[in-house]
Amino acid sequence: MSDTQGHLNNRVTGCHAGSNPVSRTKYIGKKMSIKEHVIDNQKVKFQFYRHGILYYETEKGLLFEVPTSDVGDAVFLKEDKAILFMRWIRKQLEANAEGMVI
Repeated sequence: MSDTQGHLNNRVTGCHAGSNPVSRTKYIGKKMSIKEHVIDNQKVKFQFYRHGILYYETEKGLLFEVPTSDVGDAVFLKEDKAILFMRWIRKQLEANAEGMVI
């Protein structure tokens, strides 16, 4: 990887060249229900994009994946209502319960 590519990687993901930005999750591993992530008009915030996957984080700190292949021509905002992302939040909670935390 060239120095320029490494610098771009740092700016886009906040990680050093060659590292895996997915390991940035703040999810602490405690069992949570989907309701805890979407009640009271909570938001999700876009974190980064990598290899066809958008990464968002809930206000509770759950990092989850949104594959671009799932969304067609939808518009994804920097910040949005968590309830609109229930499908992908649920998938991540199920994966976490099986020990597959991203």
